[in-house]
Amino acid sequence: MRGSFHDLLKFLYSFKSRGGAHVLTSGFTTKAISLLTSIYVIRNISISEYGGISFALMVVLPLLPLVSLGLDFSFLRYASLLDDRKKINTFFVFSLVHGSVISIILTLLMVFLSDYIALADSNSNSSLYIKVLSLLFVLDFLNRLFQNYSRVIGRNKIFAYSGLLRAVMVFVIAYGLSFIIDGWAYVFALIVSPLISVLFIYIFLAKSLKEGVVSNQSGWSDFYKFGVYTGFGSVISQLQMPMAGVMLGWMGSGYEVALYRVASLIPISLLFIPNLFLKSEFVYLSKTYADKSLVKNYIVNYAKLAVLFSLVMILVGMFLGAFIVQFLFGEQYSAASGPFKILLLGVAGGIILRQLFGNLTYAAGKSGLNVINAVLNFIFGLILTYFLISYFGVYGAVASTAFMLWFSGISNAIIYYCFVYRRLV
Repeated sequence: MRGSFHDLLKFLYSFKSRGGAHVLTSGFTTKAISLLTSIYVIRNISISEYGGISFALMVVLPLLPLVSLGLDFSFLRYASLLDDRKKINTFFVFSLVHGSVISIILTLLMVFLSDYIALADSNSNSSLYIKVLSLLFVLDFLNRLFQNYSRVIGRNKIFAYSGLLRAVMVFVIAYGLSFIIDGWAYVFALIVSPLISVLFIYIFLAKSLKEGVVSNQSGWSDFYKFGVYTGFGSVISQLQMPMAGVMLGWMGSGYEVALYRVASLIPISLLFIPNLFLKSEFVYLSKTYADKSLVKNYIVNYAKLAVLFSLVMILVGMFLGAFIVQFLFGEQYSAASGPFKILLLGVAGGIILRQLFGNLTYAAGKSGLNVINAVLNFIFGLILTYFLISYFGVYGAVASTAFMLWFSGISNAIIYYCFVYRRLV
């Protein structure tokens, strides 16, 4: 027992020494501010308007990793293996130019398709929200790419603070303008905040970016291939929650979409914690993915933390779930307390299995495996969600989401073990 506790402390100390503490601390703060912003918006606009914004966000946000063909993922993976700053800058410039062009094209495509995707309820303004929020295709890509650059060159503090700044600006702008333009203040804040984050990063890293590039760099086909696989896999793997919400909107009403969104806000925020932890470790995991002993030790220690955190989360949710929902979101959303508890059970699977083994597979450069797994999970989840929503409405949506978080986590673990871990020496 003492040795196990010692190993856990050593694991956390190693994480801190790699600059992960700054990322995790700012991530907690960022998520808390984002949650506070969502609570403020929910309590101060109508259910119909929030339903329209929620539907638009569930259409746009899951697509963000793929709209640049995943070039920001490719940059993070390939540039993490380099020590030469000019070569790193070469990959950055290539990703910036190509990713921006692709993102602009897909933004225009989404604007064209928005009327066909929107909710049938014209009072929700969901079509117009989708058009405006599709600007995130370009702006969020730029933000992710600049953040990844700061991570690659070892400036984790800049990465952490930029995320914190973005969350603060969303809250400030949404709060400041909400007295004038209601829900549109939140939409405007979501659009402007990533641009402010990019400018912040550039101010601190401009000198590094100006160190020049290498001419005649080759290997772009593999670079593109990894980005597409990783971006596609990321989109598909993240689709369960928004897919259930979108299907609920098509098969139900804007009210049910709002209810689902409220029930999932806190669970999604909790699922973000292991994602942030592993994101801050991605460069380290990419460099050490072939060390079997190190990987085994990492999995064991991560699992200890994840299980402990999940148990506390579930116990608190079961006993205080109804109080938390009504206290934070108001009496009008009291019906979300049941779905909230169900989602917490599912999120435990995401925390313990799904995030860890998905990231380890990416770090090993086997993004194609994650894509295949994600596609199969998506097809199964789509069928399951359709039937459960048909019979149980919003409860069917949360039940399918919770089940798929565990199912995809188990399949991630099996695939990583069979195709990566077993082959390590």
